[in-house]
Order: sequence, then structure tokens, then C-alpha cells
Amino acid sequence: MGDNDVIKIAKCCENIFELDKLKLSEGYFYNNLPLCIIDAIYSLGVRYTSTRNTVLRYCQHYEIRRIRETSEFPSELLQHKVSDLIQNIKQVNPDIFAKEILKNKQRTSTRNGILKAEAVLLWAETMDKFEIQTLQDFNTKYSFTLEQELKKVPGQSSGISLAYLRMLAGNDNFVKPDRHIIKFLSNCVDKNVEVPAVQKLMEDIVAELSKDYKHMTVRLLDHAIWGYMSKKSIN
Repeated sequence: MGDNDVIKIAKCCENIFELDKLKLSEGYFYNNLPLCIIDAIYSLGVRYTSTRNTVLRYCQHYEIRRIRETSEFPSELLQHKVSDLIQNIKQVNPDIFAKEILKNKQRTSTRNGILKAEAVLLWAETMDKFEIQTLQDFNTKYSFTLEQELKKVPGQSSGISLAYLRMLAGNDNFVKPDRHIIKFLSNCVDKNVEVPAVQKLMEDIVAELSKDYKHMTVRLLDHAIWGYMSKKSIN
């Protein structure tokens, strides 16, 4: 995408959003990494209310705090760990975990997809292998090797859920290039924007907007666009 496209989308954002007042919603302030994993896996291809309810059921069943009070990560000693998530799923098995605890039997794909609950377990086991247990661990130990392993889980090869996981776990520099984001960007420039171009395009848009809005990040703009487009799709 060229500079003219970037400027055009930036102007579109200025016309639609009160950019100086944008804030992240509570979903970006989970109290632990397992909730980020569940949200990232379950959010793909569905309405977010379904995902939010799934996370709530997990928290209620295991009596886990969902949202932290500030943007700062909680003490690692107080966080529900990835190993706890693994134990909770294995105590029953992914099928029962999905059916009776999360009450959500969605699959990663309508054709030969595995249960999203199984994908959650596979992601958690992969992180456990890399000694990642907490939000702090994920941000300090994230690596290309880990990324490649997480993408091997059925339904995760596109990297969309992984980008979203990084956003949920505190990274300001990523976009989740789902249908809402792509449609918004495409509408602004009146041509198709492809998934591989979205990350760089959003970075360029934020660089343009940051000239006047110093607090702007890719994650924050993604959140604003997603909220706007999801409301339009409902209406």
C-alpha cells in the first residue's frame, strides 16, 4: 500500500473516531495468561459475546479473578498459571472441559477442525514446554521458535489468533487482521486489502496518526476499528 492509502485511511480514522479519547476495553487487562489463551483461541470467527461468556465460565468454575485493576501485570506469585490450565483440562479431558465447564464446543474449523478446547490445551502445553507460565514469562520468553510451534496447532497456521494473543498479553504493536479490520481498511481506500498487508499498513497508519495523537498504538487503533465495525455488523 502506498503513502496516499495510508493518509487516506488516517483521515478516515480521524473523521470516524475521537482519537484523543480512545481507550482499551477490560478484555485487554486479563489477570493471567491462561485467560488470554482461551480468549485468543475462542474468539476467531465468532461474535465476541460468545468468547467473553466462555472466559467468564472458566473464571467462575475455578474461582479465578478475570480482570486486573491496573495496566501493570499482577505479581507472578498471584497469577493463575499455564500449568493450572493444563491440569484443569486434563482432570476431565478436552471434550468434557468444553461441554460441561466452558459450555462451548466450537471447533477451530467447520471442516475437520479440532475442539477449540483441545487447541487451548495444545497451546498451553507448548508454552509449558518453553517454561512460560505467566504474563511476564510470555513477554520476556517469546521467541520465533515458540511462534512456529504455536502455529503448528490445528487451525492456528494463519497466525491471526497468535497476533491477538500477543495483544491480549500486553503487546501494543500488533493487529488482529480479522474480517472487521480488513473490511474497514478496504472501505477507506476503496480496494481490497489482503491479510499479509494489514500489519505493516496499520503500523504506517499509526505512525501518521501519532504526529497528532502521541498515545496512538496499533493495538489501540485495532480495538477502535473492531468495535466500530462489529456494531455496524449487528445493526
